[in-house]
Amino acid sequence: MTVDLAARRAPWTDATLGGEGGGHHVWRYRRRLAALGRDLADAYRPGTRVTLWDLACWHAAARTREGAPVHVRVPQPFAPPERRDAGGGATHTYRRRPDESVARFAERLREGWSPDAVERGAEPPLAPGTRAFCALVEADLPGPTGAYRAADDGVDGVADGVTGTAYRLFPGPYDAAAADRVTAGDLVAELAPRTV
Repeated sequence: MTVDLAARRAPWTDATLGGEGGGHHVWRYRRRLAALGRDLADAYRPGTRVTLWDLACWHAAARTREGAPVHVRVPQPFAPPERRDAGGGATHTYRRRPDESVARFAERLREGWSPDAVERGAEPPLAPGTRAFCALVEADLPGPTGAYRAADDGVDGVADGVTGTAYRLFPGPYDAAAADRVTAGDLVAELAPRTV
């Protein structure tokens, strides 16, 4: 495992090196371990693999009409979850420009370049009748009104009538929304060329 504290990433792989008796002789394998570490760093270098973030940006860009908003939650770096929930981050809003291709728009989303608006401490607005594509680590957007409410916690929830598609890695209140839940495999499969 390699831990990159600055980037907040911990790529890992399972690797087995031979051992003798009941233990490993790490010193004896130091050159093989160093080579494995270099290979791992190369394999997980940014831009060498498609990530779920890449998939989410491609889908958001492809599904968005010119001028329609794409909202991206940007948490405050290194803030604990309880501070993020209290407005420690921001919502960046992007709109595809008239001269911007879908591919260029996806790149702008993925890289976080030039948001059209930034609102600090706000959740993405989802109005009644909105058809949304949501890609979340945790389904932590509030669920539909009344579907998720811990004892008077004041969560009003996503407006009734919000539909669309939702990918989430971990479950949460947004699971109660009227959205079709998809898996990472579904997101990849939708990129397959269509044959007629």
